[in-house]
Amino acid sequence: MACQRRSSTPPGPGPTGFSTLSGKMGVGRLFEAVNTRTGETIIFGSYGGALEHAHQPIVRCDFPVPPDVSPDGTSDWLFQVTGFFRS
Repeated sequence: MACQRRSSTPPGPGPTGFSTLSGKMGVGRLFEAVNTRTGETIIFGSYGGALEHAHQPIVRCDFPVPPDVSPDGTSDWLFQVTGFFRS
């Protein structure tokens, strides 16, 4: 599923909204950076209760991280948002 962040600001203390290209709204709960070459994962934070108690299916959306803001200056990173879509 292709997703895009709704805001250009990084996740704050509350939930972060995002949407699919078709406009379906989602709520992010777990925020990670994943190196696609090495598999290294950096957890940036989480929000709210456990995802396993969500009443909606859990989804993971990947956003490419530009080299100028990546942890090591390469384009090998994805910003992963795990959350759910509002029904």
